[in-house]
Amino acid sequence: MNDTHGHSVGDELLKAVAQRLMRALRPTDIAARLGGDEFAVIQRGLSTKDEADALANRLREAIAEPFSINGYVLTVSTCVGYTVCREAAPDLEDLLAAADEALYRAKKSGSGVERDAWPK
Repeated sequence: MNDTHGHSVGDELLKAVAQRLMRALRPTDIAARLGGDEFAVIQRGLSTKDEADALANRLREAIAEPFSINGYVLTVSTCVGYTVCREAAPDLEDLLAAADEALYRAKKSGSGVERDAWPK
């Protein structure tokens, strides 16, 4: 986006994506921009794989609608990689690494959503 439409459009697009992410989440959830075009979401209380998949799909759907930024109509593709915390006090670096690996697989496979193994 920055190369095609300039940094101001890219910045506004990132803000708009963040707003849509926040609207798709519960008030108790946390969303943060990690850098570039990557965001992280923390949601507590998921008890099934279906709930986690539904969250990932809801986030993708929220971003799939075109954006109107500074006179441009923009669409962006979205990949989601996620992991599930298996411990009461997880190592955050391990948790982020597992989610990042799932994101890499989602981008590589073109499937849009990938996850690490659901806990037993």
